[in-house]
Amino acid sequence: MTNSELINKIKSLKDLVANTDDERNCVELSKLFDSCLQLRELIENSSLPSNDKELQAAVCVCIKALERCTVMVNELELFSSNETADELQTSSIRYLTLPAILGSLNLIIQNKDLSDRMKYVEMSEVYFRDFLLRCTNYELCETSLKYFKESLENGDLKEVKSDPSTLRDKRIQQFKRKKELETKEKTLKPALDRPESEEYIREYYFVLIEKWILIAVEELENLRREKEILKNIPKKENLERTNLRDPKSSVKPLKPFILTKNAVQKEIFGLGYPSVPVLTIDDYYQQKFAKMVNEHKTNKPGQSLQDAALSGKGLDKEAEDIQKEELMERDDPIALMKARQWDEWKDDNPRGSGNRKNKG
Repeated sequence: MTNSELINKIKSLKDLVANTDDERNCVELSKLFDSCLQLRELIENSSLPSNDKELQAAVCVCIKALERCTVMVNELELFSSNETADELQTSSIRYLTLPAILGSLNLIIQNKDLSDRMKYVEMSEVYFRDFLLRCTNYELCETSLKYFKESLENGDLKEVKSDPSTLRDKRIQQFKRKKELETKEKTLKPALDRPESEEYIREYYFVLIEKWILIAVEELENLRREKEILKNIPKKENLERTNLRDPKSSVKPLKPFILTKNAVQKEIFGLGYPSVPVLTIDDYYQQKFAKMVNEHKTNKPGQSLQDAALSGKGLDKEAEDIQKEELMERDDPIALMKARQWDEWKDDNPRGSGNRKNKG
């Protein structure tokens, strides 16, 4: 669905609501309700993000139009508490779904403030509960309403205490039943275009009502959990007061510390943290190499490197390895030749080959 299709449908629905006659007869109610269902179907199948402005505008327009339909249904007195489901007119049965559809649309509305979200959650809960109570009064779909009745008996839609396996089996049964109803709904829907098939049209509406019953029961469970979460979230006013009373800028960060066994250990080892590195590895090797060169320059004239090493003032093994690495990195030809010769000699003379201990 594109934005242009949505805008056109919104405009046509607004015009239809504005041009509704004050007498509000059944024909006008039917046209308005059909337009609302078409717009709701566009909203449900839309690929637009849920916070899209045009989509949210369509939701609000659809809610207003359905509220107008509810007023018209009440003024026309299409339902009575003294009736049974068999006494309902076929054309009036579908208007029983008005509260359920309004409840589902109110849940789509996006809110920046959590307090507004709570308002729509409570409103949806009222719509779903009213829908289920109407269906209970008309004794519709007793099997699907069983969990709702048990919840009412336990105290105003509170969760029924049951073991996890029973709850899991109940949800699986509800899911399977919902899929069966959706398949049956698609099969019976073409009967709406044939007014003479009143029996199938009536069956289609009852299937639709049962599907909405399962949706309403599931949504009421979700709304109960969402309300608990929203109640535990601090209100905006409390957050502002907390920020004014304890601004973050005035809070000093805590310094980490490590407890030492005694004062002597603290003086020797410090706080227990390792030294912070101040040199890179390259800087360290450069310093070692410079130190080695300076020490070599201070040796006596004519003194070899071996004599300097024996005297303790020359190159140590670590400095010599560093020098070799420096020469290899610069691709020094002499160093490369010596390295190759040394590798060849090690290949010809494996470790331990000369240590025969006079065994021949």
